[in-house]
Formats: sequence, structure tokens, C-alpha cells
Amino acid sequence: MRKIIILISTIMCVGLLNAAALEIFQESAGQIDARFESLREIPMLAMESSAPEDAEFPDTPTISRTLAFPYRNVELQVNGMSWKVFSKQGEYQRSSGENFTDVAEITEPFTFREMHGVTLRIHTQRETENEIYTLDNLDLSVRGLGQLDIPQSVSPAFVEAYKSLADNWNTSYLYTLPVARPSMLIISHASLTSYQAPFIYWKRSLGMDVHVIDKADAGSSAHEIRESIRAHYLEHRPDYLLLLGDTVGNYAIPTNFYPSPEYNENDADDQFYAILDGEDYFPEMLVGRFSFVEPVELIVMANKTIKYEQSPHMSDTSWMTRALAVAGNYAEGTLRPTTPVWMSRWLSERWLDYGYTQVDSVYFPPSYPGTNAIKQSINQGVQIISYRGWGDANGWHYPSFHMSDLDDVNSGPRMPIVYSIVCNTGDFANSVTPSFGEKWMRMGTTANINGCVAFVGPSDLHTRTRLNNTIASGAYKSIMDDGVRGFASSVLMGKIELYKNFPGDIEPGQYVPFYFHVYNVLSDPSMNMWSLIPDVMGEEIIEGGLNYSQSASHITINAPHLEGAMVSGTKDGENFSYTQVIDGSAILNINPEEEGELNLTVSKPNWVPLVRTLTTNDETGIGVTANTGIDAGITPYGTKTIEISLKNYGSTAYNGVTANLTESEALEITPLNPESFDLAPGASHTLQYQLIST
Repeated sequence: MRKIIILISTIMCVGLLNAAALEIFQESAGQIDARFESLREIPMLAMESSAPEDAEFPDTPTISRTLAFPYRNVELQVNGMSWKVFSKQGEYQRSSGENFTDVAEITEPFTFREMHGVTLRIHTQRETENEIYTLDNLDLSVRGLGQLDIPQSVSPAFVEAYKSLADNWNTSYLYTLPVARPSMLIISHASLTSYQAPFIYWKRSLGMDVHVIDKADAGSSAHEIRESIRAHYLEHRPDYLLLLGDTVGNYAIPTNFYPSPEYNENDADDQFYAILDGEDYFPEMLVGRFSFVEPVELIVMANKTIKYEQSPHMSDTSWMTRALAVAGNYAEGTLRPTTPVWMSRWLSERWLDYGYTQVDSVYFPPSYPGTNAIKQSINQGVQIISYRGWGDANGWHYPSFHMSDLDDVNSGPRMPIVYSIVCNTGDFANSVTPSFGEKWMRMGTTANINGCVAFVGPSDLHTRTRLNNTIASGAYKSIMDDGVRGFASSVLMGKIELYKNFPGDIEPGQYVPFYFHVYNVLSDPSMNMWSLIPDVMGEEIIEGGLNYSQSASHITINAPHLEGAMVSGTKDGENFSYTQVIDGSAILNINPEEEGELNLTVSKPNWVPLVRTLTTNDETGIGVTANTGIDAGITPYGTKTIEISLKNYGSTAYNGVTANLTESEALEITPLNPESFDLAPGASHTLQYQLIST
């Protein structure tokens, strides 16, 4: 619910020359006070658009600001404003403190996973018969009613999107929350269990919890499946959703169909499954689909993902510093867009500035068909491919690159990521089957890798040039400027850019929500992208090397250069333990009761994971079999009793054993059974300690 109150107070008008635009947010007790200064320096005058396609969505003087604000209902109070007044020709006349009641409005509150928020629309210009008013300063307050629960952490897949969307991020309730360990939900089929197992094992090795729901249990319709997903989400809150199967065939998983705001058509919409909380179109999970008809196609796509993430082609890394930009200024009829090539030239320059040493470009005009140039670039090896222009489910039309041309592509293990930001190329429910994106993803075998490793494109046939440009630029900027490395996270960042740039089209039934629905990821949504050449870890970070004692209760990682890295370990391939590198080191707890080799993985964005198998040596001794202090929270000035169980794994008895916990400044530790003890071979002993938070 939203409510608007206009309360005008006297504020000082400022002169013609102001400092750079300034925004100040202050939060307290269910209220955000905001001050905006120097909102619009000069008027937006009526003039011809700089590009033909701009007429579809012309620039407007309306701007938006989105606030992270955890309240069920909100009301807006405008406290004051000042204007600059210009002639119709744009000449400055005077300043004004005139009050207009419709200067700002507020949207209905939305839920975007952990982010609850509202969006302000501010109208920075208004015209009278003889004058133009431009909004200089604005003071307002947003009040909340009915506070919502504050989450304990934020999703690693969404945190950069929150930063981008929330203009009050630095003062919001989200800012200080820790980042959670990620998790994934897979909708699959019982007969695929063995085929998907390596993929699931690898994702768990990267620190991810993975759950699988059999499609037969989830339901037969898209709505039934979404309800099963919703129930799972409310309990486990996965970050990612991966659908295994095409929309037809023996492994079919249906999709939703979302109506076009302009044409009489409905388009494939997997985002439907991730919109689980609230009446908005912001997702609670990032969705991807491995679209296949035969299990061998699933095996190929899963294997490519594992190969790309675990052991990328590093014998010759030159492909990782190359990129390909393809664009065509073409449209049906007499109207010809110009910005696809403009946007791609901007991108090429950004890539070169970022560190790519070679950016191949194939543009129409002048290149037509340009097919061979595209093939040559891909076969040489490129890390990322961008297309903007004109296409459909068969491929790109200008320049020309279609599904039949993919038969001549052999990129091998130098698998590119493809952003096909053009009509219909990501339509996995099209009568053209496989569609362009589906074929590119299915290409290759486990022995002869080929095709791309990630693909995004829309299912809609009539996408709009200016909106596509915004999604593309938002995705690319997130990689280069914000350090986003998750593929679907970068796509989400493109959608957030769209939301912020077109405040007049964000309501239900308009184009922004439509694009949130029809841009679909035809790959693993959690896939970690490489950005230029990744760094390589050395196994010297494993304290003690590649051998460990069977009685060992932990493995230590010393890696000051890998702050935040995830460390995982498993002995049986099913049960994993996890930790992170904090302050330069990590301690991975392992169970000495489990025998066998330990599979260890250390991973961090844009570092090639360190994957090693640790074998047991002949050394045995006393090991820790249980520790209730692990993950045992203690409140400030609180008291907690913990138990630590020891066992003698050796063949020699230990007599007069004493054990002490190392104290810290934050804890006072008192042993509750401090006397020494004996441990015969195979015997156990439990220690008790009282912890007091100081």
C-alpha cells in the first residue's frame, strides 16, 4: 500500500550554477529522509531524436530512485522543493519556490528476495505556456508501516544487484549483512540421476548446497511446479534454479508463457518459476535451463560447464584476451536503427580499456554476409561474444550467422560465453527446434568439446532496440565495473539497468516487466565466468601437503592472497564440510571417524580452482570426533557450555593427557573437567568448557 502526503516548507532557492548532483539519505525509526540537490541543471528541450529507434522510448525528464525499505506499507511526504525557470528557448530566467503537488510519486512496495523496497518517480521538469521549470532541489520523506522481518544474510548471487538497485544501499538494512553460502535447486527426472551426478558433485565442491526435486513429484503444469518450488524456497531459500529438459520430449519441463505488451503473442518465460514472493516481477532465484531431448545432450552441457569452471584451457591463454562484437543496423521497413553498431563500438572500446588485447568486430553495414569473419573469430577462440541487431530463432540475420553456420564452428575447449541480445534467439519453446541458443549449447561431445558454455537471449520476436542496448550494457558493465562473475547474475544486472533507465515503463503490462520475463538463460545460472586470464593457486597453500593423518580433525589452508575463498572437503562424495579463508587462513573440519582419501577443493572467483586428493599417512594419534562449539553462537556477555570429544586412533596408550583451549580477548574460557585423563588405544574422552563472552 502506498500513500502520498504533500507538506511544503520554506527552502532556500539556489542560483544558476550548482555543484554536481547530490543525494543524501538519512534513515531512522521507520523513515527515510532524502534530499536531492541539482537534479536538473538545464531543461530538456523538444528536439528531434538522435537515433531513429529512440522514438520508441524517448528520453523523459522523469527519473527514479529506488530505496531498500523493509515495510509492508509506505507513505511519501514531500517537504519542499525549488526550481529553475527557463524560457521556451532554454534561457535562464529566475529561480522559484513554487510548490507542485505531483512532483513525486511512489510505487507499490516490492520484494526482491532479501531486498524489500519502493521506487520513487521524480518529475524533474514541467512546462507552462511560456516557461519551463526544472527541478533543482527536493526534500522528501518515506515512512514505513508494518516492518518486515530482517534477513540474517544476503545471497551472493543477488548482492551486486541490490547495490545497483538500491540508491540508499550504503545506509540500508542490507549493507552490513553477511553474504551466505549459495545453494541450488534442480528440477529433474528420476531417470537422469546418474547423468546429473558429476555436475551436482562439482557444484557441491564449490561450496554450494544442491537439492533435487523429481519433476514427477513437482507437478505436471507450470503452476503446479512453481508451487513445489515455492514450498522448497520458503524452507531452503536456494539462490539458483536449474531446469533439466526441453519443453517437449521424454524429459519435458513446461514453461510459462508471458503476454507481449504490444503484440498478440505469448513468449516462453522461465522467470515465472522464480517470482515467488510479492506481486512484483523481481525474482527470488536466478533461473537457467539445460534444454535437451536426449540424455547425451545433458551430459555434454554439464561436462562443458564442469570443464570450463574446473580446468579451463590454460595451455594457451590468448583466447581469454580476445572478444567478438557482432552488430547489424537493420530492421524491416524504411526505419533503420543506428545504435546496435554504436553500442557495439562502445563495448569494443570498453573491452580494450579493460584489458582485452584483441576485439574482433563484424558490423552491418558494411559487412554482409560477414559469416566467414564470424566463424574465423570463434574458431580462433574468444572469451566472450556480443550480438546486437536483427535475428530470430534461426540466428543472426545482419551480419549473417545462422544455425547451419554453427556446423562449421570448432572452438574446442575455448568455450565462449554468448550474449545474444536480439529477438527470439533464446526461444527454447519455438517451433524451430533446436533454436539458435539451444543448438549452440548442445554442440560437441565429452571427448570433443565444442559450442558455447553459456547463452542468454530473449524468447520474444519483437524486442526493442533501445531496451536491448540497455540490458546489454548493464550486463557488460557489471562484469567490468562491479566484478560480477556469475553468468545469470550479470543478466540480472542488465535487467536492473533497464529498470533504472526507464522509470516510465516499470508498471505491470509495460515493457520493463516483459523483459524481466522473456530474457532466459539457457545454461547453468550459477556458472562462474572467467574475466581475462584467471590466476592459478599453488598447492603449497595446503598446510602439511597432500598427506594427512587419519586422526586429523581438520585441514589448514594458509592463503593470505585468497581472502574469502571457499574451501570444501569430502571423503565419500556425499557429505561435504565447508569453510572460508578469513584473515588469510581457513580451518576445514573433517571427521576422523570416516576413513579414506579426502577430496579438497579451494575456489574463488577468477581463480582456477585448486582440486587435490589428500591421502592418509601412517601417523595416528589423538583426534577430535565431535565439537559442539562449532557454529555455536554466543550472545554478548552470554554463557555457553561446549563439549569436545577426543579419541585415540593409535596403537599406543596416552597417560596423563591434559587439554586446553586457547583463549581470546572476546571469550573467557573455564574448563569444567580440568583433571588429566588417560586414553587407551581406541578409547574416547569428552571435555567440557564454559565460555563467557566478555
